Amino acid sequence: MRVLRLSLHVDWRAVQPPPEGAARAQVGGQAAQVARLTEALDRLGVQQAIVTGPVAGAPLSGRLAGATVQAVGPGGVPGVHRRTAAWGAAALRAVAAAGRRADVVHVHADGIAEPLALAALVPAVARRPVVLTLHCSAQATYVPVSRKDEAVQVVTRWAERRALGAAARTLVLTERTRAKLAAQGDVEVHPDAVDARAITERAQAGRSGAVHERLGLPAEVPLVVYVGRLSPEKGCGDLPALSDAIAGTGAVVAAVGDGPMAGELRSAAQERPGRLLLTGALASEQVHQLLGAADVLVLPSRHEELGSVLLEAQAAGLACVTADAGGTREAVQEGTTGLVVPRGDPAALAHAVRAVLADDGLRARARVAGPRWVAERFDVAVAARRTLQVYEAVVR
Repeated sequence: MRVLRLSLHVDWRAVQPPPEGAARAQVGGQAAQVARLTEALDRLGVQQAIVTGPVAGAPLSGRLAGATVQAVGPGGVPGVHRRTAAWGAAALRAVAAAGRRADVVHVHADGIAEPLALAALVPAVARRPVVLTLHCSAQATYVPVSRKDEAVQVVTRWAERRALGAAARTLVLTERTRAKLAAQGDVEVHPDAVDARAITERAQAGRSGAVHERLGLPAEVPLVVYVGRLSPEKGCGDLPALSDAIAGTGAVVAAVGDGPMAGELRSAAQERPGRLLLTGALASEQVHQLLGAADVLVLPSRHEELGSVLLEAQAAGLACVTADAGGTREAVQEGTTGLVVPRGDPAALAHAVRAVLADDGLRARARVAGPRWVAERFDVAVAARRTLQVYEAVVR
């Protein structure tokens, strides 16, 4: 089986040789999922080539496991949509040159119009079946954050409909999204995947007390963590108020990641010494150790297709409190591995965090049930086998 994979984003930390600064880069969900799936499919003998976007303003190439990785498109193009359009044009040229040597073209899209438009054009250029993965659906999940964003989403939703109609099979992360899009094409659920065993092992190593020491905290201090992009759609603006609301528990809120709200949150942390801290972006091994040392993970997102950090936290045995935003409810076992609260309700978020900190039984259940549940339903080896079955089906 030969697969040409098109994704604007990939986890360059997994590519050899990695570009300068890759180890410190903030990696989004799509980039991480593309890398994990590529590595797992490589172990199943699938031949893969990845066409992705430029890094640090320059095209690069390398290998991800056995797959070739080629970054295309001009560097330094201003504006998100101009940049993604330039990448889409370059990717389409790559499809014209190499697409017919593949059995399947797999396009990954994440709520941006240009990759969706690319997916709609690929079948005519490559003459090969297209598998489309929607890491975030513009129609079913994405919540615009401004009037300008709402106008852009009109185009994005149109492009998503065209892509769904062109794809031989569309993969979505949740049953909720599948139900909303089922009338537009052949849609099935393939949730995000994680390396469950590796996360569980790293989390156990994080329970030695070294994480608290690195953070400058006494070993007995409860730790509430947020992991992800520091941006408005992730609900990061709720974190300072959360640290105030749970101050009586003695807990510290730690935000792990980087993004446009980093400066604002850094100022808030300076006003709340010992209650709110920022770690910056961490390597995945450090994140998993931190999850193992923590008491609660919070995800206050305004929209979220599934929330792969919830899977990582549960694989680490950590109880979660998540906003009911998109498909997050499908990512946790409510009452067993976590609690779900209304979206955009900081008071409800704080109440749930205090409840989990006070509930030794819930945290103990999460410690046992979380790793088992993630290994059974969300492990990357399972995801790779299911994806290979999709490829074989669309080729037939």
